[in-house]
Parts: sequence; structure tokens; C-alpha cells
Amino acid sequence: MMKPTRMLLALLRTALWSTPPPESLQEALDFAPLFELAKQQTVAGIVCGELVRRKFSLQPRDALMAFGFSQRIGQANALLQHELTNLVNVLQEKKQPFFVFKGQTLAALYPHPEERTPGDIDFYCPPQSFDAAVDALQNAWGVKLERPDEDHAIEFYHGKVLLEMHFDTLDFDTKADRLYWNQLLSDTPTDFIEVNGLKVPTLAPTLNVLYTFLHLYFHLIELGVGLRQFCDVAVLLHALRGKIDRTALQQHLKILNFTLAFEAIGWILIDKLGLPLEDFPLPISEKAKRYENDILRIVFRGGNFGMQAKHHAVRSGFRYYWETLRIKLHHYRLFYALSPRHIRATLLGGLPRRTLTLLGTKK
Repeated sequence: MMKPTRMLLALLRTALWSTPPPESLQEALDFAPLFELAKQQTVAGIVCGELVRRKFSLQPRDALMAFGFSQRIGQANALLQHELTNLVNVLQEKKQPFFVFKGQTLAALYPHPEERTPGDIDFYCPPQSFDAAVDALQNAWGVKLERPDEDHAIEFYHGKVLLEMHFDTLDFDTKADRLYWNQLLSDTPTDFIEVNGLKVPTLAPTLNVLYTFLHLYFHLIELGVGLRQFCDVAVLLHALRGKIDRTALQQHLKILNFTLAFEAIGWILIDKLGLPLEDFPLPISEKAKRYENDILRIVFRGGNFGMQAKHHAVRSGFRYYWETLRIKLHHYRLFYALSPRHIRATLLGGLPRRTLTLLGTKK
């Protein structure tokens, strides 16, 4: 019997690149552990859609569960699409600059966008017009938007969908890196992507790849990350392979000190998810490849954002904070060589500051 991790990776390769599934998978598929693992990795919609579409031989109960789950994911995506349309219409009508990132803009790049498990809608408004954009949304939707003291976005619901209105996109603990990234955002014109017929402003190709990788990597070295984020980077690299400025990307990674980390993630995309080698914009060193097992161990042990690795689900109390601190310190030690400057800055500044804030000792 094929192990669930091998089953899952084989099915994801089939789904991402629209290739026939191997015969060994057809013969050895065990639905229950596969489905459970896929849910932990937030890719169950992709897996169930592929099982139904390829007409895998399943027990009637399993076939019904796969079909029903894929339908629910499709409905959730339709709801997000409706609210995305509302958001774009309001901000464009009021002539407010903004862009949407992650989420539906990445789902649109999948062979079957409706099968990607959705989250919320993330959008960014530049500092000089942020307050005007807040006013536009408050007036149009009758919502109250208040800027938090410590977080990077205003969170609010509209039409049963969670939206995050960002005034920050990445949490760098070094001032130089923060300034460099913000300058990139300011200097780079937005691009557009068609999401189910809607023209949506988003990050330009090279910046989109850089951001989506950093978002994955930051979660990985904190509490962990699931396979959905790896799939996102894979389809993004494949879709934008002819638009990425490889020289500029390499320069950004070098300046920010994330080149080796990018290579390590890239090797997993190629070796485990089947990304064509020519789609990855940098050469991959042997040193980077050696991190594959450590990364995958965290991915499969913790699942989406490390949820499975934690014993305390409630995000409060000393035990929760002590547990998460231990996880983070373990990850920092494992991956220090991949991004030494970032991890050093986190240990010396960012982690103590965030810990004090979470414990309520910082006023």
C-alpha cells in the first residue's frame, strides 16, 4: 500500500500539470488517510476534484465524500469571487489605487481555480491614499474599519467573507530590508490578472514571485506551512515563466539575503511537485537541496500554518506561547544558514517584541 504522503504528492503532480496519474496510484489509493492528509495540507479541494475528474475507483461512500467536498470548495470560491468583484468595483469607481494579492489571484493560475481551498481576500492600499480607501469602503458598505496598533492589516467581514486591507505586506525585522521592500512596492507598477472574467490589479510578475516565496518562507520558519503554499509558488512560477525578470529577481534575493532559501524551496517544487526545471528562475545549489527533508518534515508534521504540530489550539495563555516559542526556536536553528540576517534580526528584535505584545506586557 502506497503511503499517504506519496499518494498526495503524486495526485498533486497530476492535478497541477494535467498529466495522467501513474497506474500504481490507481491500484494503491486509500481514500481515508489521503483525504485526512490533504485537509491538513489545505489541498483537499484539489485532491477531491482530481479523484472525481479522473474517475478513480472509490468506495461509494468515499466517492460521495470526494464529490461533496469539491462542490463545497467550489461554492466557497464562488462566494469569494462575488466579494472580490464588489471590492474591485468600489475601489475602481472611487479611483483608489490598490492591488489584490495571494488568494484568488493565485487560484486563477491553477488548471481548475475553483478547486483551490480559499481563505480570505487580501488587498493592499498605499500609505498616501490608505485613509481615502478606508472612507470609500466605509461609505459604500456601511462597515467600521479601525486600524490596529500592532497588526499589518485591517480585518473585516463583508458578505460573510473575511477581507484584509493591508497597509503592510511583509514583516521584516531589519530596517534596511523593510525600506528596500517598501521601495520596490512603491516603484513597481501593478500588473493585472483576469480572475473569472474580472480584471484585477495585482503585483507585477517578478515582485509577485518574490512576495509569494517570502510569504511561504516566513511562515515555514515560524510555525510551519502546508503544501497549498508550495503549490501556489509552483503554479505562479509556471504561469509567469516568460515574464519574470530573472536578473532582477536574483538581485532582490541577494540584497535581502534569501537566495539560498529560495533555492531550497525551489528544489521541493521541482523534486516533489513536478515543476519543470526550466521554470525555476535560478540555478539550485547542492547545499540548498540538502534542506529538503527538514522542510518536508515540518510541512507534513504541522500541516497548514503548523496547526497539527501544536497541542494548544487557543492562541492565548503561557503554555501556548511557550509551545510556539519552542517551535520557532527549533525552526530558526534548522534554517539559520538559509537566511541568517533575517533570523538573527528576528531573534534579537522581532521575536522579543512580538512575544511581549502577545503576553500583554507591552502597552
